[in-house]
Amino acid sequence: MKAIILAAGESTRMWPLASRRNKCMYEFLGKPLLQYTLEGLRKFSVRDIVIVKSSNDDSIKPIFKDGKALGMRIEYVEQPKPLGTGDALLRAEKYSGEEFFVLNATKGDVEKALKPMLALKKEKKFSLII
Repeated sequence: MKAIILAAGESTRMWPLASRRNKCMYEFLGKPLLQYTLEGLRKFSVRDIVIVKSSNDDSIKPIFKDGKALGMRIEYVEQPKPLGTGDALLRAEKYSGEEFFVLNATKGDVEKALKPMLALKKEKKFSLII
């Protein structure tokens, strides 16, 4: 299963902090916020990751590279203009696969989000769980 992580936003609600870098790369307890999201996904055996990032954001890829250090495989998709979630998903479409999760980059409590969705998926055959 794959996860598409949306990390291309302008982080306007984090101004003035996010004027210097993407909010998901600010460190909390020694790690970038995005790393908590990735580690949470790994707990659920989600190891194939697609990160949609802004074309002018050079802060994510140098830290996480191809994901091997985290036991994952990370691919990057660029969103040249901040045209919203729909545009970000369209750009990641060819990487999505048959089953995938979509998360915001700053979703640190992955367990709270994925645990109930995976339980629903196991119990019943849904084509979409939001």
